[in-house]
Amino acid sequence: MASKYTLLADSLEQSIAAGEYADGSFLPGERVLCERFQVSRVTVRNALKQLVQKKLIVPIVGSGYKVQGKSGSFNRPRSHLIGGIFPGSAVASEFMYVPSILAHMISENLGDDYNLVLANSADNLLREREMVQRLINANVEGLIIMPSYSGGARHTVRHETGNYALFLELYRKGMPIVLVDRSLTTLNHVPQTLPGVYSDVIACGEMLVDEMVHRGYRKIIFHDKLDSRVSFLRHHGYCNAMKKHDLTVRDVLTPLCEITVESCDTMPEQCDSEVKNMLKLVDTDTAFITNSFLVPTLDKFCPEHRWGGHRVEWICCEHRAGWGNHPMMPYPCSVRPLAKMGVRAARKMLALLTGEPGADGEEYLPPEIEY
Repeated sequence: MASKYTLLADSLEQSIAAGEYADGSFLPGERVLCERFQVSRVTVRNALKQLVQKKLIVPIVGSGYKVQGKSGSFNRPRSHLIGGIFPGSAVASEFMYVPSILAHMISENLGDDYNLVLANSADNLLREREMVQRLINANVEGLIIMPSYSGGARHTVRHETGNYALFLELYRKGMPIVLVDRSLTTLNHVPQTLPGVYSDVIACGEMLVDEMVHRGYRKIIFHDKLDSRVSFLRHHGYCNAMKKHDLTVRDVLTPLCEITVESCDTMPEQCDSEVKNMLKLVDTDTAFITNSFLVPTLDKFCPEHRWGGHRVEWICCEHRAGWGNHPMMPYPCSVRPLAKMGVRAARKMLALLTGEPGADGEEYLPPEIEY
């Protein structure tokens, strides 16, 4: 005997086929369906999941379930393909963490029922738009995107929210989309209405301060350049934590020395001058929250973690595996929750594909401190 939710799904499917719910219209809300068919909300949700899987309806954020139209929507046979768009070889050194996210994403269920088709946006907005269209033309059932905004935003479209408007338009038409790792809208006062899994950068700044306070430091200096959302939010967390511990905010917001893959075996002289300027501020036991590029130079000037008779320590804003012959460890550093982001992105995509309630939200995952 068929289950209650299967019978309900069959009834709704017949109503759609008969034209009771026209293409582009919305089904009644869950509460109305519960009352009309005298069933529980669980039964209604399971029935709606079946219709989503059959591509008869699509969940729309804040609106309900929309009957799939033949025009302007993504009503197509199942392809068992998920498109993944990530920045790659153009700035490979910056995106060493992408393989870890992908590995956990694939291992967490996506590999059981779906194949992941990868595209490289090269962190360029125009190329990203092209990759989106190519994957849609390949009939992917959903898109997992690490959005471009740096090289692309500076050199092509010059729009602070990148291709966010495009993603939102596609999502509202029924294409399941999950953004991962990089928030486009936090500082632009644009309401975030797309599913996303991000590293909590504000919490990162707070954790770095908490770590150094735990180690006994009362003078903690933040050294970074506020030229990106990530650094701005990390600095915001630093300020929050300093105030929480009743400490004075101290910034060294100068441009950082540039380290490239080609020059990483020999640290530029600019690193020496930057560190010397930082050490001028040491008049008591001092901790620096700094960029990992400067760690080898700090280690050179303060091999015993002493300067002018004072204890000096540093913690990296984020972990780098190492540059050339300069390992970053064992200094404490913040680490993105890569495995968790991959797993959560996969689960969120699967939830969107099956129409699970609550799958359309954002998740901000706290980082970890690693030694």
